[in-house]
Amino acid sequence: MKCCECVYKKTFSICGNDNSPFFNKEVGATQSCEFFKENPAQIHFSNGMKNSLSNNLEEAVKEFEAYKALAKQDTAAYFLLGRAYVHAGDLEKAAAAFAETQDYSRPRSGASTLD
Repeated sequence: MKCCECVYKKTFSICGNDNSPFFNKEVGATQSCEFFKENPAQIHFSNGMKNSLSNNLEEAVKEFEAYKALAKQDTAAYFLLGRAYVHAGDLEKAAAAFAETQDYSRPRSGASTLD
């Protein structure tokens, strides 16, 4: 398994495992270490991106749907799913996914916001 599919990976491909030699460093698509932890959501995300970039939209939608089920409040899940639906020509489902992106991008009650 690769760092890009690890549960410790942070935003922008930064390693978040303080036991790893890659801690707080950007990790490439082919790097890996012995501290890898499988992250099913990240695997679905990566597969969705690969399928989307390969124009295999049906598989991309399946992978992004699986990612969305595991990463419910990640707005990227809804945005990328909507984008895959747009490219597949299903604008109704795309609009629904984009609407969910809006729902999760709004601050929650009691959540701190930047002024």
